[in-house]
Amino acid sequence: MPDTGIRYSMNKFTGDGVTVTREISFSGGYLLASHVKSYYTDLAGAIINVPFTFAGPNTITTTTPVPTGRTHVVYRATPVTGPYADFTDGAGITEANLDSNAKQAVFAAAELTDAFNEQVTAADAFAVAAAASAVASAASAAAASSSEGTATADATSALASKNASAASEAAAGASQTSATASASTATTKAAEALASASSATASASTATTQAGTATTQAGIATTQAGIATTQAGNANTSALAASAAQTATEAARDATFASFDSFDDRYLGPKAANPTLDNDGNALLAGTLYFNNVATEMRIYTGSAWVAAYVSGTGFVAKTGDTMTGKLNTVASAVGSAGLNLAPGVAPTTPVNGDVWSTTTGLYTRYNGVDYQLAPVGHTHTAFTGLALTDPVITGAILEDIYTIADGAAFEIDPGNGTIQAVVLGASRTPKATNFANGESVTLSVDDGTAYALTWTDTTFGASGVKWVGGTAPTLAATGLTWVTLWKVGGQVYGALTGASA
Repeated sequence: MPDTGIRYSMNKFTGDGVTVTREISFSGGYLLASHVKSYYTDLAGAIINVPFTFAGPNTITTTTPVPTGRTHVVYRATPVTGPYADFTDGAGITEANLDSNAKQAVFAAAELTDAFNEQVTAADAFAVAAAASAVASAASAAAASSSEGTATADATSALASKNASAASEAAAGASQTSATASASTATTKAAEALASASSATASASTATTQAGTATTQAGIATTQAGIATTQAGNANTSALAASAAQTATEAARDATFASFDSFDDRYLGPKAANPTLDNDGNALLAGTLYFNNVATEMRIYTGSAWVAAYVSGTGFVAKTGDTMTGKLNTVASAVGSAGLNLAPGVAPTTPVNGDVWSTTTGLYTRYNGVDYQLAPVGHTHTAFTGLALTDPVITGAILEDIYTIADGAAFEIDPGNGTIQAVVLGASRTPKATNFANGESVTLSVDDGTAYALTWTDTTFGASGVKWVGGTAPTLAATGLTWVTLWKVGGQVYGALTGASA
């Protein structure tokens, strides 16, 4: 349990060598967990920091227990090198930041007060100990003086006895019997006097020793009194520092109040209508804000009128990507600029249906899982792939690329590469028509090289190969080019010899 000396910012516990969990309580709490510290003082007077972690807002667990009998101190140390929240021009002021600055000032004053009280308590204890030591020394000196007085009285008594003995001896000349008795008495008294003298000597020696001890104790008492005076001076210095801290705290409080008043003049809070004066009844300043809780919008005073402080983002498309919920209308193209610009880049790796993009080779789109080129670069017309046209009207000539087939033992004749294709044979070949679709046709020029032949029997043309007009496959010209036309109807590819050319 905490002892009865808990301060505003300090908890004390008596170590038992076992306990590591402590419940702590500070006046007003703390701003940050890092402001809470922990230590104890060992037998040599060294301060030992005690590491700990928070198990809850008001519960700490030390890494090791504090030794038995040592005082475990857990205290708050709020930084005072600057304001907790430092405001700048134009920055928003919040209640939380204002509260934090006020708490910082109050906490710092409380911690300084606790430090002062600790100094005063230590100084008082030291002064009391010094006074007690001085009183004990004085008592020892008084006892020594009393012993010395007793010894002196015993010596005086012995001298009187000796004188009485001498008188008795003088009277012995008159009477022998009386002299004998007096001599015996004198002898006894002399022995008693001798014993008293010895006792007096011993008492005198003891008194001398006690007097020396008393002198030493008096010197120690004087030293302790000087230390107590120094501690009192330190306590006075701490009191002055506490007073200065209080003054600084009050100044910070006043500055906080002034800052809040300035903020209160700039932000007027929620209101149902445009205000004509600020919260202090003064004229409005340009830049003043308030929240209209009827229109549910923030408004700013321009110096002559209230206007919306910002435009709601609802209904606007984000620059980083968004989905239009209605039609997008662009500005009409003009001499100086187009109405829409798709900057050329590279084709997306995994486009989705509806994507449109441009590259340095043209304009592209994707639908039904297929990419289509809408406008190839370098052409004066629009090319369409896989697009069905009904009775199109074409003005001008159709410009078509001539596709050169790569020669091979079973080269493909693919209408997807164009309707005019050419091949130069390196040997006799058996071509295929794997990608031929109904309704597609190809005009093919064949350069046979040195009397090579083509075998048109592959089943990709039909069950028995190409069906030729006239019933027989054409013989390739020995020199020049041989032209044939192929087309597919009902799953069968038909062919006709167009002729030969040089």
